[in-house]
Amino acid sequence: MNSLYGQRKRRQQHGFTITEALVAFLILNVGLMALMRMQSSLHAGLDATRQRSEALTVAQQALEHIRLRGMLPTGPNPQYSLSHTSIEAAASSFKHVRVAVAWQDRLGVEQSQLLSSVVSGMDPSLSGSASLPGKMPRAGGIQGRHAVIPQGAHSIGGGLSVYKPQSNGTTVWVFNNRTGKIAGICVVPPALPTDQIVRNEMTECMQNKDALLLSGYVRFAGDTTFSREEATNPSGMIKDLQVQINRDTVPSEQNACFVQGHRESEHTSYLTYQCALAGTTSHPGAWSGRILFSPLGNWTIGTDKQSFRICRYSADYNGDGRITNIENPLDHINVQTSLSQQNFIVIRGDNSCTTTPDPGLNTHQNGSTLEQQPHAQSN
Repeated sequence: MNSLYGQRKRRQQHGFTITEALVAFLILNVGLMALMRMQSSLHAGLDATRQRSEALTVAQQALEHIRLRGMLPTGPNPQYSLSHTSIEAAASSFKHVRVAVAWQDRLGVEQSQLLSSVVSGMDPSLSGSASLPGKMPRAGGIQGRHAVIPQGAHSIGGGLSVYKPQSNGTTVWVFNNRTGKIAGICVVPPALPTDQIVRNEMTECMQNKDALLLSGYVRFAGDTTFSREEATNPSGMIKDLQVQINRDTVPSEQNACFVQGHRESEHTSYLTYQCALAGTTSHPGAWSGRILFSPLGNWTIGTDKQSFRICRYSADYNGDGRITNIENPLDHINVQTSLSQQNFIVIRGDNSCTTTPDPGLNTHQNGSTLEQQPHAQSN
């Protein structure tokens, strides 16, 4: 009887053997290791997503820089390296550009991001080349428009495009898409965006003018000794100024110039200017003159350390022995076509404007500069 009771009591006892405990611990350990690996993979995935997003931004900025200045930006982010290739499209005025961004991920593995686009096949610095018939092919621009017409222009049909030189202004320029000339100057409400202007609102003014576009940018050097490197990649911030064209025989109202500021980075910025220049009675459809700048605010043009010089990006790029209108001379003579990329840089007054060009770059961005103001001698 007691023996039978003892057997039943032993059968009712519960617990774990050492083997069972070891197996449970092993399963728990495997689960924790899997959880840790999953967490690590999640962090790696988030980091990879962040880097790819940054790389895409760098590539987009590089494409825009190529579109505007014909070259890659210098050192946009030390974590990423940039390279690009361009292929001329057959029988087209455009070229295909591919930008590659490379970097190392957190594991040291090389990664890359590619971005492609189509840009004008013409060097931005020579976009006024239509003024040389027979020497250079005329450039094509965006949507088949002449290359000098600003990118923000809006087609209204009939071979015309409209553009507001100031987004919040009332002036509208009507461009001939084929010639790049300004065929009309209209007035609209300041709040009306360019892309909402329609043709039937322009009928009374879209052929009331025969003017030429003159445009370019003004960059600003840092407070250092001026050099070709600083000319190629200026490091200064903008100073307010006005642009005027010195034309003794033309009333000032015939020269409408607009200036806008643009921030390139935290420490650098630049100005763009755009002028509509009408011809004269004796020379309709043409203009001659010198581009001059007037300081606004607390700065002056001069030759000492407390003032500033204005230099022009200019050189004999086509090797014909002279600086022609498209190459930004001191004095423009008998200009008969719209011009863009007539570019300048403001430097410290005690520096010299003259810098030698980079032989590897045959463009207005090669660092070659000459004096514009003050005391420039005609050339």
